[in-house]
This record gives sequence, structure tokens and C-alpha cells, in this order.
Amino acid sequence: LLGAGFAPEAFNECSALLESRQQRAASILLGKASFQMGKFAEASSLLRAGAAESTSVAEAKELQHAADVAEVGARQQQGNIDYAELMRSSLLASEVPLAEAAGPLTFVSPRVERRELSAERGRGVVAVKDLQLGEAFIV
Repeated sequence: LLGAGFAPEAFNECSALLESRQQRAASILLGKASFQMGKFAEASSLLRAGAAESTSVAEAKELQHAADVAEVGARQQQGNIDYAELMRSSLLASEVPLAEAAGPLTFVSPRVERRELSAERGRGVVAVKDLQLGEAFIV
């Protein structure tokens, strides 16, 4: 169900698995379904539980990574985003762990303003304080 894009149905099926005491399998599938449905806080805790119960090191590592991504998604949904950490992560990793379903990130540095430049030029972004070379001012 989950692979075919039926996250709500998979969520319901996993809830039944939990009731039948198949904890590990249910935690993993329920965590993945929760992630696809945008329930990132719930997905993070379920995926961590699945990782803790896993007997395979590779599976545990994969589930831990998915739980970390879900945690970032939960913070995004709450508007609690550490932009400096995201920038450091992007420099150190080949990918930044962002959950796409949480929506677009936005950032405007306090060093710039959006202004009407002129009738001919329209609106633009103007630096109101010095910017360092390579400094992000709008994301």
C-alpha cells in the first residue's frame, strides 16, 4: 500500500499490526506512512523505535537517517529552522536532509530590504548593511 502511494490506507493497516503486537514491522511501516502524510514528529519517533528494534545494522542506520530527516521536517512545520546549521550541513554532506512535504523554506537576511526601485526598474532587493562574499541573504 505504501509503495503505491496509499499512505492513509497503510497507516490504518499498520495500526492494526500494532494491535496484533507486531511492533517492529508496524513501527517501520507506520513511520514511513506518517512521513508521507506529513506527520513528521510522529514519523520520527516511530522510525527511531523501528531502528532500535532492528536486527540489521544497515536497516537500523537507514531508519535512523529517515528519523533524522523527519525530525527536520517537524521543525520546519513549526517554523523552527536553524539556517546556519542547514548551511553547514550542505557543505559537509552531499545532500541536505529536508522533508519536501513540509513546504518551501524562506529566509530574508536582516541586512537586506525589498524596495520599489523606480517605475522603470520595478521592485528589487537592496542591501542596507554590508554583505560578506558568499553570504546568503535570500533563500
